[in-house]
Amino acid sequence: MTIPQQIEAIQADPKKGRGVAGYRKMWHLLKRDGVHAPRCQVARLMRAHGMKGLVRGKQFVTTRPDPSAPCPDDHVRRDFTASRPDELWIVDFTYVPTWAGMAFTAFVMLLPRSDDHRAQERGNTASSSSSQGCRSQPWPATQSRSK
Repeated sequence: MTIPQQIEAIQADPKKGRGVAGYRKMWHLLKRDGVHAPRCQVARLMRAHGMKGLVRGKQFVTTRPDPSAPCPDDHVRRDFTASRPDELWIVDFTYVPTWAGMAFTAFVMLLPRSDDHRAQERGNTASSSSSQGCRSQPWPATQSRSK
């Protein structure tokens, strides 16, 4: 009996493959039956015969894009620098699979002004974008509640 015939016999056997064995489980089942074949050969033969293992669990689809819809505009043209406070926010919405289901989370980040950020990296407060040597203005502090 050839290897493809043995693979088909194992897939059809209700006690062994049950039609749900993937190439790795099939490779182990073949070895248990005394057939020593490379794992890649078992995978190739199963693929050639249209056999694949059963994938357990629900596939989660977050987005179904409409190919006819136009792409949204890139409002910042990939330039993530802010010239004033509260000008540019970066937002990411993502999900994480858990045992109980999907956990959705959103991240929102307010970008600092580009001149303040560069000045903080250098350790001073002078604006690097100003050619007149003016000092950059710090962001407005939150108002204190105590009077």
